Amino acid sequence: MNINDTYAQSFTINFNGKNTIKGIKADGIQKTDGSHASAAQGTANGNKTSAQATCSKLFEFNMKYGNGNNDKTTVNIDGQTVWTGGRMVRHAIDTQNDKYTDGYKDNAFTVIPNGPGSFEVTCDYCGYKEISTGGLYNDIGLTRTVNVTQNSNSVHEDAEHLHVHFVMNMISYQNGKRYSGQKKDFYDYLKYLQEIADLFGTYIIRVKDDSSGQNTSPFAANGRLRPLGKR
Repeated sequence: MNINDTYAQSFTINFNGKNTIKGIKADGIQKTDGSHASAAQGTANGNKTSAQATCSKLFEFNMKYGNGNNDKTTVNIDGQTVWTGGRMVRHAIDTQNDKYTDGYKDNAFTVIPNGPGSFEVTCDYCGYKEISTGGLYNDIGLTRTVNVTQNSNSVHEDAEHLHVHFVMNMISYQNGKRYSGQKKDFYDYLKYLQEIADLFGTYIIRVKDDSSGQNTSPFAANGRLRPLGKR
């Protein structure tokens, strides 16, 4: 749906059920496998800005001949408001039968490390960006997977015990070389994870490394569990 609400007093659109859109890509700022570069008047490159794009196949605002988004339109999906006041409510919303946005639905994100415990997360479709200090960013459910440029953390809340998987790309995005693995790297990664654990007030449990015979267990002589970090 192509919207121009210039002359409307108010405008409400309701999408319900399971909607399958074919032959149309999501409203975005660039051409990708999942989005198109929507035209806009008065922008630097003639395409929409991130704030103007809806990141959806269901609806977009016509900016080609002027401002078609005048804060008058409300869009609901399965009864849940996803767009109002001229902007998306959130970049990631789960409705009863669908997901908003399409970037969220297609898991189309680029994640770049931004220092210890911090990640820059960008939607490939609409350019929405935020900085996360939690391994995955706050709009995405913690068990979802994202496309990681170099490394990331995935927190599993649906297991018996809350735990984190540290995921690393074996090919460096900086120099294209394959990671060969060195023992000292283990302690670098452990330090990095400990910083994240300290940040969130959690702790790391280390166990005996059977391959090296080195005892890295957190158990004291009396057999009681002793966390290495903060509780």
